[in-house]
Amino acid sequence: LGRIVRFILKGTIGLAVAGALTLWIAFMVLGADLPDHEALGQYEPPTVTWSYAANAAIVEIDPETGVVRIEHYVEVHDAGVLLNPMLADGQVMGGIAQGVGGGLLESIVYDADGQLLTGSFLDYALPRARDIPPVTIIHHQSPSPLNALGVKGLGEGGAIAPPVVIANAVADALGPRAVEFNALPLRAEAIRVALLEAQRTALGADYAD
Repeated sequence: LGRIVRFILKGTIGLAVAGALTLWIAFMVLGADLPDHEALGQYEPPTVTWSYAANAAIVEIDPETGVVRIEHYVEVHDAGVLLNPMLADGQVMGGIAQGVGGGLLESIVYDADGQLLTGSFLDYALPRARDIPPVTIIHHQSPSPLNALGVKGLGEGGAIAPPVVIANAVADALGPRAVEFNALPLRAEAIRVALLEAQRTALGADYAD
């Protein structure tokens, strides 16, 4: 029972499982008392792995109501080697849906007395299926040199980028009106107010001339 069995995983350096299987068999199968053994291992990667993503959106705005419709959304994502491309697609898609909610719908609102007004899903607007646009996901797989699998992070790009991408797309679409947005979510009423203010500013400039 004292024999040491060593297993080395192919493709790794210094990673070994020594004696664990022998001790497990001795205890579970043969009923032997386990010796007072203790093993401690620690691994620290040289640094974290960084993923990359690029996002773009095509939007349409109704100037009369301020309603935004995302016609198409594209994300090019580099998560290194994909072990399961279908799960990777789902994670990125879920992140994009979350980002659309943050960009157009979701906010925590308090009244003047500090009372939370969005404490349930009756008041807190989450994106629904009809709010999610057609999405194209393109995976660019460049293996990370920092781990044996060549993997990187996945999903953060889908959740973080859409609010900014949508706001920039709306501002670009309304470019001739010189409308700028510096707060999210970008609700229809905020867009409508910004358009009215831009019109008043333009009228004032015309009268000044």
